Amino acid sequence: MSLTDRHRTLLTTIINSRTFERVDEINGQLLMYLADHSSQDDHHLRTETALLSLAFLKHRNTARMSTLLARLQRLIDRYFAREGRTKDHAERPYINRGKDVPPKHSLHNAVLYRPNTTVEEATRRFWKPHLIAGRDSHIAYGLPLFTRKQHGEYGEVLTRRLSENFEQDTAERHPKERVCWPLVRLGDALCVMRLTKWLGERDVEVNTKWYRAGDRHYSNLLAPKENNVIVVGAPRVNGVFAVYQSTELRFRMDADVVFADLEGQTTERLREKKSKGMTIVPTLVTRTGGRSSGAVTMIASPHGQAVDHLSEVLTSESMLVELFQHPKLQGWADRLPDQFQILLGVTVLDDELAAPRHEVVDAWWNTRT
Repeated sequence: MSLTDRHRTLLTTIINSRTFERVDEINGQLLMYLADHSSQDDHHLRTETALLSLAFLKHRNTARMSTLLARLQRLIDRYFAREGRTKDHAERPYINRGKDVPPKHSLHNAVLYRPNTTVEEATRRFWKPHLIAGRDSHIAYGLPLFTRKQHGEYGEVLTRRLSENFEQDTAERHPKERVCWPLVRLGDALCVMRLTKWLGERDVEVNTKWYRAGDRHYSNLLAPKENNVIVVGAPRVNGVFAVYQSTELRFRMDADVVFADLEGQTTERLREKKSKGMTIVPTLVTRTGGRSSGAVTMIASPHGQAVDHLSEVLTSESMLVELFQHPKLQGWADRLPDQFQILLGVTVLDDELAAPRHEVVDAWWNTRT
């Protein structure tokens, strides 16, 4: 089915807006090209022939296409947050991550249309405990442990061993090397910046602090009464996860494996899976209560790109609405449980800086009475 006049007018208005005016014109060109090649009948690109004859992309670097598409969706969301009022547009477009097209294909997407509901309805519902006036949010992220030593040929050399994350143990095993924490994972840093900006724009006071694997004894400083905590990163390097991954929760992450605890039995639920050019990374989103009061939200994954991807999903109206349509999350669009966990497999491509897609694997919830 060809692009309707109504949808073409909508897309033209978006592309000519102030939001798109300030960025590279490739964003508008890509949006219109995707729309022209989308099928509104089956919500997928019409034919494989269309995928193979991409004049638009011939001279582009398609290896970064998933990054371009993620940026395009953010621009669309920004337009509707700032300019696209509900009364002006009955519908809004979003980029669908279709399953019928290989994920590494440059057009693993199609433009779909949904009713233009109240701005930020889903995102504000998800982050409601963190948007209460007078409550600060403390974001805790982790620093991976490195060792440093002098090398005759290369000078000072940094070494990262995934299985070694505690200062005392590492120092005893490698007495000739100095323990240090010089870097933060890129994905974790991008996640912290995105959440800080999103919450700050909604008048939430946000403070951030880094933690190490052994810093769990500082837990009494994390959540002052009436304040909230957001924990992001890898549990192996961020000791704050150990404070809140309590026995009352169904899932817990250890290294690159998620375990499920049910009726006293512990079983492996999801493990990192590598294949050619990509990795399926377990990622766990948790909402629970603080140690005294307030709310705790955790985004845990062994891979920084997956953490960054989930922070984008949870602050994007269209992506969050799509997430809530999954059968395992039925009813969550109207009301979120008080305590819940969402287990996802996030696809990370070896040659990309951004994760292009995710799939809900399981969910658990508990509504307090």
